Amino acid sequence: MLRSGKGKRIYELHGEGKSIRAIARMLGVSRNTIRKYLNSPEVPKPAPRPKRASKLDPCKEYILHRVAEGIDNCALVLREIRVHGYTGGH
Repeated sequence: MLRSGKGKRIYELHGEGKSIRAIARMLGVSRNTIRKYLNSPEVPKPAPRPKRASKLDPCKEYILHRVAEGIDNCALVLREIRVHGYTGGH
């Protein structure tokens, strides 16, 4: 989707009689995006994206367990989860 200012600008330029191709060129977006905005009764909302997996997901239970035990030293927990296969950084 477009940044907030560009969406409004599409309608302004269209109202001035600019073509879809001209609007797309001026705003640096595809013609299909311009058409989507002009054909929609309201400003299109982006579709929700699925959550991405984290490198910490396999270690999440262990980390939460250690925090529940009162361990709040991140460097210690990092060393411990690296033993269990975590390959990420700090």
